[in-house]
Amino acid sequence: ALSSRSRAPRSTTTTVEWDYTKLSWAHFRGKVLGPTHSFGGPRRLFRRLDLGQVEGPRLGMGEPNVDDAGMHASASLFEGFAELNNWLNIPISADIFGQQMLEAGLSESTIKSLSVDPQVTIEEGKLGSIFDQLEDLDSEPCLKKAVELFDLNFLQ
Repeated sequence: ALSSRSRAPRSTTTTVEWDYTKLSWAHFRGKVLGPTHSFGGPRRLFRRLDLGQVEGPRLGMGEPNVDDAGMHASASLFEGFAELNNWLNIPISADIFGQQMLEAGLSESTIKSLSVDPQVTIEEGKLGSIFDQLEDLDSEPCLKKAVELFDLNFLQ
């Protein structure tokens, strides 16, 4: 999924799959892609590599910053699913994680309502972003936590 800066007419979307037992989601985002503010970081980070193309035809939109990094990686498997569903209209059932949520008992309408990052009850008397609750979780823990949040918010 891509940031708004990258969704310009000449942008591309890339999805990446890997074995999460060999590379965690958090490690991919933090060490492979690099943090949002990695502009002074090592050139081996993907976000840092993008900096070399700021003046070229690909971006040409000025110096990147924390809010407009030029490259976006979803903060979780759930957020990646939501971005593909929301931005590219990928059907829930056509996405592997979407299929897993359906199989776990979440309805399509519930999944769709959660995919816009609503504030949800994260514990008794406390609200928070569903995306924040699922951030940096690998496949199984992300699905488990999504189901727990569903139970807390919709089965009361």
